[in-house]
Amino acid sequence: MEKLLIEEFGINPIEIIRINGYDNLNYLIKTNSKNYILKTYEDLSLIDLIQSETKALLFLNDNLYPKPVPFLNGENVRIIQINGTSKICRLLSYLEGKFLGEINQTKDLIRSLGGKFQSTVTSNTNYLIAGENGGSKIKKAQDLNVRIIDEEKFIKIIDEKGASL
Repeated sequence: MEKLLIEEFGINPIEIIRINGYDNLNYLIKTNSKNYILKTYEDLSLIDLIQSETKALLFLNDNLYPKPVPFLNGENVRIIQINGTSKICRLLSYLEGKFLGEINQTKDLIRSLGGKFQSTVTSNTNYLIAGENGGSKIKKAQDLNVRIIDEEKFIKIIDEKGASL
């Protein structure tokens, strides 16, 4: 992993910590000056989704969102070999995080696409953006037959709606 970071990003890590993701494997990369998250995906069919999500992160380019860190060749997302297996990879700046729905710009983005951000689930709710531990909101959404999506699906919807990414 250290060789990959040096050769592909020009980053010399001092510590690499493996972090299991929902559908990917992440690594917290610590350097002398900054920290990063290396995200790897084995399912190569996700390439379009990952590229769309990366476009959204570039669009939301401020200090509230992780910033894509380009490979040395300038690409933000690539399929590369890791331990003999092809994987989708990208590197992001590391931020102590919040969930997507907790960030004010997400509310503005939803509104700009004709949506309404609300803190409760009602029969008028079209989508609930929820993580794995959505708690009582997931139960209520299920009871009301509201479509439940994760953050990656939300990014895909943004891309399909033609937001200026």
